[in-house]
Parts: sequence; structure tokens; C-alpha cells
Amino acid sequence: MTTLTYYLVAGSESSLPVDLGDVQTAFVQKLSSILPDNPVRWVSLGEVHSGLSAQVACATERLGDDVFVVSLSGLYYPHADAEISCNRLVDAFGSPLGMGPRPRSASLSDQVANVMRQAADRPLIVVDDTLFHGDTVKGLIRSGLKVDGVVEFFTSSEAFGEFEHDGIPVFSSETLEGYLDVLPLHDFLPMMPLCGKVVGKPSAGGWDPLADHGVSYSLPYLLPFITRDQLSSWASIPVDSALEFSIFALTRGIQVAERLRNYGFSSVGSATRYYPHRTSVPLLDGVNFEPDLPLVDLLGRSLHRLIS
Repeated sequence: MTTLTYYLVAGSESSLPVDLGDVQTAFVQKLSSILPDNPVRWVSLGEVHSGLSAQVACATERLGDDVFVVSLSGLYYPHADAEISCNRLVDAFGSPLGMGPRPRSASLSDQVANVMRQAADRPLIVVDDTLFHGDTVKGLIRSGLKVDGVVEFFTSSEAFGEFEHDGIPVFSSETLEGYLDVLPLHDFLPMMPLCGKVVGKPSAGGWDPLADHGVSYSLPYLLPFITRDQLSSWASIPVDSALEFSIFALTRGIQVAERLRNYGFSSVGSATRYYPHRTSVPLLDGVNFEPDLPLVDLLGRSLHRLIS
């Protein structure tokens, strides 16, 4: 029987001005304890950066030196000619809505049109961290993006075969035949940049992020923001370990918030202004933006709900 590996990837927490190596290690150890039959592999941000850079070089060699590089993640590949800021949105209960722009970004149609103007007739490649079902790239193609190649760090063998069959070459650091899950650590750290699935709302062109006072909202991959079944589906956390893992993650999140107090990242308002990566407020009991609330207190409320 094949043993399925859980890949935990460094996320936005690696870009913060404090050393969180011990927190990252603690998450690997916790996941290993609740998934005893599945190896947990840590993938550093540096590993992703170097892997994607090498694959972009391979794509350039095959498609030509004038290739136009479009990044879908400034965190994982910040050296592109252009970036399209997009994600798959959910409703307030976590049900999928469709693709839309990231918070504080132009509409997808405007972003795609702008990129196509810049690229002109040059071959265009899209760079992202993972390609499993290909929904994001397919959605961009439907929106008018002409894609001549795809560069990824992780690619499922199914997606690799599908895109190659359609005449779109895939350049990947690792092609996975089998895996339990691949998740960035920031999805387990509420109020960290890029955490969670962004909550959306209908718009004239499809879907936009739900916003209040210019602030977006998201659902972190933890209780009490989502259900045990959702945590199992989204992050492969066993249902009977959902509470234990969520308490652990929120406790670690509070420790991270305490370390950030002196770095202009202490309150809800200051966190949502963090640049270059958006930070969304966890959605719990509806829209409620409290800009002066300390991050420690916001996370403490959520933790108290779990242990009371």
C-alpha cells in the first residue's frame, strides 16, 4: 500500500519580520502526531523560490528568451513581468462560488486584458505554486489569457497529463503521483497574510471579495471558523482531531501575534494594512471589523470559544 505524504509549505509567515522557525517545526510535529501513518514533509519558502526559478529557466529555454512571465503568487514567485491577483472565492459558509480577484485588486477581466496588452505577441507562461485540478489556469484561459506554458512547484500527475494533452507544456519541480495534501502553513494562522479561503459576493462580472470598510474576510482552515467536516475536506485533518488541532493552531497564532507587537502588526487594523500580501479578517458571527482590537484578543476570543 502506498504511503501518502502530507506536504506543509512555508507561507506568508516566512515573510514576516520575526523568526518563526520554531512555530513551523511545531506544526510539522503536530501534524505528524495526528497523522501517524502519513509522512509530513516541510517545504521551505527558499525551496519553492529556487524550484520555480529553475523551472522558469527551463520554460524560457524551450519557448524562447522573449517569454513573458506572469505570476499568480508574488509570495512564491516575485520576479515576474506581471502578476494576476486572483483566487477561488467561497460564501460565508465555505461553499464554492467561483473565481474572482484577490482583495484590493482590479477585476479579473481588467487584469487579464492588461497582461495581454503588455505581453503583446510574446509567448506567455503562468507561474504558481501548485497545479492539482487546474481550475485557476483554466479560468484565466476562459477569461482571455493566452497561456503557452505553465510553471509550478507541485503538479499532480493528472493535471500534468491533461495540460500536456491540450498542448500546454507544464514545467514542474515535483510531479506527485499520490499525496495526502499540500497546504501552506499560513492557512492555519488566522490574521496572517493570505490566510484562508476569501469570502466573496456576487458582482456584475461574476464574484468579488466581500468587503467592509475596505477590509476583506476569509475562513481560516480551523474551528470555529469552519466545521470539522470542512477541516477534514480542506486540509485532511481527521475529524476526531479537528478540535485538538484547532486549539493548537490558535495557541500558536497567539504566540506569533505576541511576537509581532513591536513590528507594526499588533492590531486588526494594522494587520489588514500589511503590504505586499493582503490580510483578511476571519469571518465569525458575521461582518465585524474592529480595527483597534489587538490580534492577541481576536485570536483569544476564538480560542475561548473552543475551550469553554
